[in-house]
Order: sequence, then C-alpha cells, then structure tokens
Amino acid sequence: IKRFREDHTGFTVGLEYLKQYGSVFVLWYAIKPRVMVTDPETIKETIISHTHPKQDSRPEACLFGQRFLGRHSIFVNKGDEVWRSNRRAYSRHFSRSSMRECHELVETVTERLAMKIGELADSGVVVDLHHWIKLAACDIIGLVALDWDIQAVIDSNSTFTDHMATAMEGVAMSAGRPLSRISPQFISLRRQARKAVKELRNHCSEQVKNYLARKVRGEVTRSCALDEILAQYIGNQEGQIDEMLAMFLAGQETVANVITFALCHAMRDSEILDAVAQEITHYTSHPSFEKLAGMTQLDNLMKETLRHYAPVPGLRRVLSKDTMISGYVVPKHTEIVHAHKLYAHDEKIWGSDHDQFNPARFDQCTFSTSKEKGTPGLIRTPTKRINVHNDHNRHPHAFIPFGIGPRVCMGKEMSKIEFKCIVSKLLHQFKFTPVEGEEVLAKRYNSVQPLSGYNCFVHRKN
Repeated sequence: IKRFREDHTGFTVGLEYLKQYGSVFVLWYAIKPRVMVTDPETIKETIISHTHPKQDSRPEACLFGQRFLGRHSIFVNKGDEVWRSNRRAYSRHFSRSSMRECHELVETVTERLAMKIGELADSGVVVDLHHWIKLAACDIIGLVALDWDIQAVIDSNSTFTDHMATAMEGVAMSAGRPLSRISPQFISLRRQARKAVKELRNHCSEQVKNYLARKVRGEVTRSCALDEILAQYIGNQEGQIDEMLAMFLAGQETVANVITFALCHAMRDSEILDAVAQEITHYTSHPSFEKLAGMTQLDNLMKETLRHYAPVPGLRRVLSKDTMISGYVVPKHTEIVHAHKLYAHDEKIWGSDHDQFNPARFDQCTFSTSKEKGTPGLIRTPTKRINVHNDHNRHPHAFIPFGIGPRVCMGKEMSKIEFKCIVSKLLHQFKFTPVEGEEVLAKRYNSVQPLSGYNCFVHRKN
C-alpha cells in the first residue's frame, strides 16, 4: 500500500514484477487480488470474446448516492443486448466517414483554441496547457456527438467543465479510496460531487429540450449521436442524460491527456518537433481531412504517446469460468488486467529501448528536407531512432491503446482527428517552452494524465 501511494502512476511495482516473474503475476490491492497479464496471446480468450464481462462495481453509475451515468449506459453496462443495440446505433456516428463530415466542426473548435492561446502568447503568462485542451475536447464532443455548442473554450462563464472536473474528482476518490463513500472526513467532497452531477444532468436536460425545439423549427441540419440516444430511450429522459454524460466521461479527459503528453514531448525533443513541423508546413496550415489522415509523423507521435500514456491504463475483465492463461489455471470470478503500461515496457515486445520516447519506432519513414529537390518530402532512410526489428515483428495485440473486440473504443476515429487537428494547429502557430523545472510526469487519476497539467510559456511563430 505504501509503494502504491508513493507511485503516481500505480505501475512501478507492476514493472518490477514483470521483470522478476514474467508475463503473468498477481498484484494485491489490500485484500483483493488482480491477475496482471502481458502476454498478447491471451487477448483473444479474455478480451475479444464475449465470455468474460467487465468488473461489477462502477462508481460512475451512482456517485455518492447521486445518479451519474446510471447502470445501463453504454459506458457502465457490462454487455447485455441493450448495450449491443445501443452501441450499434451510436457507432455509425463515430465512423471514419462521419468524422470526414464533422471535420469542419473539429476545426471550428481548434480555431477557437488557437485564438485563446494566441491571446496568452508572448505575454509572459504561464499557460496550463492541459486545462485549455480539456476545454477544447469538451467542445468537440458537444458539437460532434450532441450538436451542442458548449463554448467552454471561449466562454469564461461556462460551468459545464468545472462541474465535470468536480464529478470526476469524486469518481477518483470513490474508486481509489472506498472509505470516502462513508467517512466524515469526505463529507464536503461528497456534497460537492453530488451537486456537480446534478448540475451536469440539468445541463443535459436543457440541451435535449433545445435540440428538440430546434428540430421542430427546422434548424438541425445533420444527424448526430443524440438522435440515436433519443430514439433508444423514448420517454426515458434519465436514460438519455446517462448516455449524453457517458460521451463526455469517455472522450474528454482521455483525449486531452494524450494531446497534452504529445505536445510535452514535442516541445522538448527538437528531432520530433522538426519532423512534425516540416510535415505540417508541407500540407499547409489548414489541411483537409484526407491530408490530415496522410500525416505519418503525427500518426507516429500519437501512437508513441499512446504507448507511453494510454489514457485507460488497462483492460479489466472478471473471469466467468476457470480459464487457462499462459499455463496457469485462473479460477472464475478473478479479475484480470491487461495493463497497457506493462505491455509498453516489456523488453521482449519492444526491445531494449522500450523506455525511450521514440515515435520513429512505428514507421521507417522519416520526414526530411531534400536540398537537391528543394522541397520537403517523405524519404525512406534508416535512423538511429528506429527499432526496425521490433517494429516489424511485434504481436498484433501488443499495441491496442483503443482496446479490441466488442468493447473497442467507439470514438477512436474522432480522437484521432482531434489529435491531428489540435496538435498540427498549435505547433504550426506557436512555440511552447516548458517552465523551468517542469517535467513530463504522469499520475493515475481515473485516466493517466499529466501530474501538474504541464505549465509552459507560449510564443507566436514568425
């Protein structure tokens, strides 16, 4: 317990056990055992199949006695027929083709973000990068999924993200410190969390009313996930609100964390920054959806960031039967965890440089400026940053940051376009300089996020 309290990410002990005991071992959380697995061969049996459900208790369902996401929302539901029906209905609004249609909405929010960051540039003001990107992620989810312009980036009076942050703090405490649910020491936290959840649900209720009124007036011009939510929960407003909040909980903090970590590393590593910057300049400052999709250096940066800082630390399942895992019979009702952080630092999978942040490991293409041709372009050339052997021979299940199987991340295409739009826009317009002493450190808080939010100075590029 002491070791876990000292470790912000919660995985230092796990990494030690991985080296000492191999790909399957048990970690004890107080009196509760969890079997940690890093063998990609076990993914098919334990994760891809429908046999083993998610864990039973979810603080997001009902937070300190206040309904938050409910017990049947797509985020909480363990996988019954209602869940499968809802997932099929919602998924089409997050497909690649849908994201192509929503690209302009994402660009709208990105422009707002660049405008606000620009107001702080060259002012000497310390900028909390994570804070601003979380606001943008909230706005993008609202516009793309729910046709809801929250305007968190540009409206300083918007309270939605503040309420969400308070609610998520309650979720973290409820999950990480179960005594917070009953201890007098946490009365104030429980009261604030319940109030925040009520306000969030009121916000969602108002959006449903406004959306339906706009449809009657003929002001709604496109279909979105909110249409499916309303259709799936006809006459059940509480269920509608559950699903709306699930969209934010699943997609706001997670995407913002990855983008922040990527920018942190890019501003500290000139080689990474130069490769990405040249690619962005090559494709112009306002790239189309197709051009964004073709940005390989941004792809590599995103993948390497996900390898080191997968926002969801692991895939958890509860065995519904005795199961053979890597030669061990694990009894039913045992919770198993496929931990991304452990996969990412398994030397057998990633090689001796597994602890280095090296986007080039995902591609043999490096972006360079050709003096002979006079134009930047993609050239195939070996560099010291590439681990060719592991890149070509790793197991396909060794890197699954969006999950796999029936519960694969529904919003992965949206998160990719968010990442590319925001990172390309900010790195094209601004130079970021870390505050002295600021380190790239992570903490486990619902998801894996920057320890301090990441403070930096911002300067406009010429």
